[in-house]
Amino acid sequence: MKRIQAELAMRASAELEKEIEEELQKEDPDPKQAKAILKADENSKRDDRRPSDRDNK
Repeated sequence: MKRIQAELAMRASAELEKEIEEELQKEDPDPKQAKAILKADENSKRDDRRPSDRDNK
């Protein structure tokens, strides 16, 4: 059983490594586009400490 787990972990690590390598090969967006991406990501976060409107009903 441990051998199978180790093999799966190695496969997952290799796949992740490949994905990271591919991502690093991509060009960075221009600064204006990068700011827009970061701002959109920031706006999509919500405060998880407060209940949503649906929870209040």
